[in-house]
Amino acid sequence: MSKTTNDQSSLAEQDDDSNTSSSSVVIDASDILPSYNHEKIANSVVEQFFYELKTHDDGTKSAKCLLCHSIVKQSTTSTYNYGRHVYRKHMKETNKWKLALDSKKSNKSTKQSTVQQSFGQRVATIAKLSHKSTLFAEHLQRENISIPLPVKTRWNSQHHTICKVLEISLTLLNDLLRNVGRADLVLTARDIIILQEFASIFALFAEATTRTQIENSASISLVAPSVLSIYYDLEHEQANCKYLGSLCRTLIISLHERFGGLLERCEVFADSNMKIKKRSTSDLYKDDIYLIAPFLDGRFKLKWVVASNLSESTKERTTNIIKALLFKAALQLHGTTNNTSDCIIESSITECSTTDDDGMSNLPNFKRKRLFSGYEGQKTPMQKKRSCVSESIENEISMFEKELLDDTRLIFLKKDSYPYLHRLATRVLCVPATSAPVERVFSSSGILMRPHRSRLSKNMLSILTLLKCNRKLL
Repeated sequence: MSKTTNDQSSLAEQDDDSNTSSSSVVIDASDILPSYNHEKIANSVVEQFFYELKTHDDGTKSAKCLLCHSIVKQSTTSTYNYGRHVYRKHMKETNKWKLALDSKKSNKSTKQSTVQQSFGQRVATIAKLSHKSTLFAEHLQRENISIPLPVKTRWNSQHHTICKVLEISLTLLNDLLRNVGRADLVLTARDIIILQEFASIFALFAEATTRTQIENSASISLVAPSVLSIYYDLEHEQANCKYLGSLCRTLIISLHERFGGLLERCEVFADSNMKIKKRSTSDLYKDDIYLIAPFLDGRFKLKWVVASNLSESTKERTTNIIKALLFKAALQLHGTTNNTSDCIIESSITECSTTDDDGMSNLPNFKRKRLFSGYEGQKTPMQKKRSCVSESIENEISMFEKELLDDTRLIFLKKDSYPYLHRLATRVLCVPATSAPVERVFSSSGILMRPHRSRLSKNMLSILTLLKCNRKLL
């Protein structure tokens, strides 16, 4: 009995030891589990409350909750189960996290307010006040000052409003605002400097927007010179701006993203430290038309390359590329347009020769002498024709480059002197740079173009656009 009792007591002691050892393992495991950090403020529910995110073979996902360490499963298309678990089980912690996240976002927005929020709205309010407040309008009228209202759909009108406000003396403007009881709209010297930088940065953008929307003049030729001028102007502004240097850098990146194809053809490449995400329009600007069109416009020719900040070697390569593209396009256009005319001429010649042969067929069958038999009716070899055309095109390019008249209609005014380039210009310069002419077709057509009155096809739209842009020529 004593032996049995001793065995039982020893077994009990072993059980106690095993229990204590197992309990110690559980405690250690709980210590290893990550705990919830109340000071952390993540942007999503998953980042804030969950860990060990896993994706299973069936497509579902799972994660462990930091608060209760339970496993939550959900589908791959949403985070609904994660959010539902937190909102139901841990409402108190969820509300605290939401409040902290909202305050974090508000603090960030106050620290990084945009120029539009800081000054654009204030300038817009001053412009509205000049039209709503009789007293303020009278003060401005005495000083011969007018402030146009900005249009939300036209950003260049907002730029024009800012420029008009900057034309007013700061002391005079602030005195007028205080007199009408709007001291909250008073501008400081720092505000004026920032607005001046803003107006200077977007000056070329506004001019390009206005010029490229023209109807009765060539606009496609403005694209390459405008993009290149704006790019180097932004680099200059970035070096000289005191407050808006980061805005200039952002705009430079945007130019590379949108017009990267054109800039690359001019050998203007982005810095290695810039994160460029090419837009869908980037490669479209690699088209030859953007380099050919400025040369055919008398305002530019090759001046936009020569007067740019490109290196001398780059200028030489770019001008040679433009001349080669012009030569190729003019020669190709001559070949396609003359195929039909050559066929017509050949058919007329053969008809004449057949009639002559019919008249001679009644004569006796012997060899007769004929006038001009050495060269009449013989075709000029195509190789000689092509060489003559090539020389003519090269001469036209070199002569047109030396023209002193800087008129956009130069190629049309001297179409007899430059027949090959004129034929190319009629094809190239008719392309609009923006969709403004097409939009104006709809705005001017009125009720006639409504769906319940008529059906507008692609062909009809192109004809209407052509007529509207060239109505002065008809």
